[in-house]
Amino acid sequence: MYAKKYSDGVFDVSGEHGFLPCKDPPQRLGSPYEALQELVDKMPVWLDEKTQGYLAEPDLFPRKVAELPNLVEHVEKEEDIWTVQALYRAYTFVQSALLLESAFHEYRKTHNTNRYGTARSRVPRNVAQPLCVVAAKLHVFPFLDYHYAYAACNYRRKDPAGGLEWQNLDLCCKFAGTKDEIGFIGVHIDINQYGGDLVKSIFNTLRGLAEKDPVLVTQSLKANYETMQSMNTRRRQMWEASAYKNYNDFRIFIMGTKQNDDIFGEDGICYEGVGEDGSLLPDDAPDSASRRAVYRGQTGAQDDIIPTEDIFLNIHRYYPENKLTEYLLDLRQYRPRVIQEFFADLHEGAKDIVSRLGDNVEALIFLLGSVEQVYLFRNGHWQFIIRYIMGNTKYDTATGGTPITQWVLNQIEAVLKYIQDMVVRIEKLEWNSASNARLFENIRRTLPERVGLLHGQMELLRSKNIPVERVYELNDSASLKEAE
Repeated sequence: MYAKKYSDGVFDVSGEHGFLPCKDPPQRLGSPYEALQELVDKMPVWLDEKTQGYLAEPDLFPRKVAELPNLVEHVEKEEDIWTVQALYRAYTFVQSALLLESAFHEYRKTHNTNRYGTARSRVPRNVAQPLCVVAAKLHVFPFLDYHYAYAACNYRRKDPAGGLEWQNLDLCCKFAGTKDEIGFIGVHIDINQYGGDLVKSIFNTLRGLAEKDPVLVTQSLKANYETMQSMNTRRRQMWEASAYKNYNDFRIFIMGTKQNDDIFGEDGICYEGVGEDGSLLPDDAPDSASRRAVYRGQTGAQDDIIPTEDIFLNIHRYYPENKLTEYLLDLRQYRPRVIQEFFADLHEGAKDIVSRLGDNVEALIFLLGSVEQVYLFRNGHWQFIIRYIMGNTKYDTATGGTPITQWVLNQIEAVLKYIQDMVVRIEKLEWNSASNARLFENIRRTLPERVGLLHGQMELLRSKNIPVERVYELNDSASLKEAE
């Protein structure tokens, strides 16, 4: 697979681009889509520090959506892949804003920490039809996603000559329009600036294994480990980029319909004027003919870094067989087809990687180092959940539809079990003389307290009234607390 090209015209999974688009996405839509672009521009709650947009006033945005012309005839003829991507981004943002505007204002009015409010359940024809057409062109669901819409294809550089650090990024489409929303998405892009290095390290490792070149294998696994270190360093910037106390200003807008019945009800959403098979219905078609569907909401779990490492390092073999793992695997279909293809090939290409490394102790230690970095990434994500979500609301369903307090711990436990087994394996080899022996010693030394941290947090989560602050502070016991 290391010689294969994974590209769909927008994404090019390679050592050059990683999981970001192969060029900066278009910032705006041109003719004949000016009306849609104007709606997106004026949509956010805040347009700047002093000026509010359509979402700031209850029921104003739905009225503005009703005025949008149905551009489906133009959309059907559109062939430029970047325009299709930008259309998908714009229409999915409009759809989520329209559906969840009522829930946002209900929460804003009541500040009820137990629920967000009730969403709308119908997507009008002038949004549903063109959205479903562009979604079909991209082979994705007609709902806000991470890749083509919310994050990976939603950035613009403030300084075109500058890098992808979050401080240099703004967004093409916004809900809240605040610096916290911009920083939140910007950090995801920032982390992914190292995606090319990660993919390159994986391809080179697999090439080294195929060519029986242990030096290349060891060097490449070292590069993988160091890249994950860089990604974790940038991930920790989230605490500075986006204030956790303000997360609810925009979180409601990325909620999905699947397993979020309290917000959307049990019947999902109706795409007016679109048939169950995706065909466009005539104006006089009965309402019962319109498509109803449920989709998972946008979530950072749709990012590709950790799933890639899970497969490459064979962490996925330690996943428990339960509903939470089924959810994680279900998210695979919420990615571009080209990335799904990459994952499938990686499953085969990296199969039994530990046994294929044999007694190459330095390679094994660097692989273990990468597994530890996955643990630190997940533990840091768990800290985000505690502070950004659990600290702000008692609503216990994630944007993707899972129990908020369980699914990350499900994977943390799997990673720690893998580390335990890897430590035992390496201890049987002559690891003391390895150039990276200190890395192994540190992982082995900190393992018991990290396992203890997990068990302590799981015990606290069994409480009827979860002591959120105590769950977070336990990270101190393993010297892992990332923010005060």
